[in-house]
Amino acid sequence: MKSAEKTLAAVSLKCSGRPGIVPKTALCSVAGLCLILATPAAGQTCFSNYECGGSAYCARDPGVCYAGLGECKPRPMICFDLWEPVCGCDGQVYNNSCYAARVGQNVDLSDGDNDGVDDCWDSCPNTIPSVLVNSSGCPRFPVPNDYDNDGDVDGIDFDALQSCASGPAVPYAAGCENKDRDGDGDVDQTDFAFFQRCISGMNIPGDPNCAG
Repeated sequence: MKSAEKTLAAVSLKCSGRPGIVPKTALCSVAGLCLILATPAAGQTCFSNYECGGSAYCARDPGVCYAGLGECKPRPMICFDLWEPVCGCDGQVYNNSCYAARVGQNVDLSDGDNDGVDDCWDSCPNTIPSVLVNSSGCPRFPVPNDYDNDGDVDGIDFDALQSCASGPAVPYAAGCENKDRDGDGDVDQTDFAFFQRCISGMNIPGDPNCAG
């Protein structure tokens, strides 16, 4: 019933002249009345899930989310609980590709920083080249003062430190806890001195042992 409701809603968009993804099988009469023809059978080409009916989806090769034509394929009824996580084209993480297909999602292989960790579960999506990362996509060996977790200590990190500067004996603001390198409750010259020891420059891997 929900699939039928979605189809009717999509057809209404077409009939009203508003843009939207609509089934190829939907036609509008001159009077604006909507006619829904037969749903394409599995194996036929498609642009979207709407064209494949509620029990099928518009399947594409892994890594292709919306470009070009797909093929209507049945949604799996049963999936094994194997932990082989994949990113769906909706940005969600699924246990494996079967679970993604079950809800009509293709597999997205996007990896913006080329660190081997797909974007949808990459907690540090901007790591610089040559930095080793863990399973979450963050530097395996964290660098002190690397506040954006990209593996270097540069001007962006300095701006983050500067925004938290409070001065000697003046408590730092909420959210600046990690800028208080000496743990005395403020962010002052001493903390800036710690930062200077760790500066590496943009896209140059920092030293995990720079703080001494």
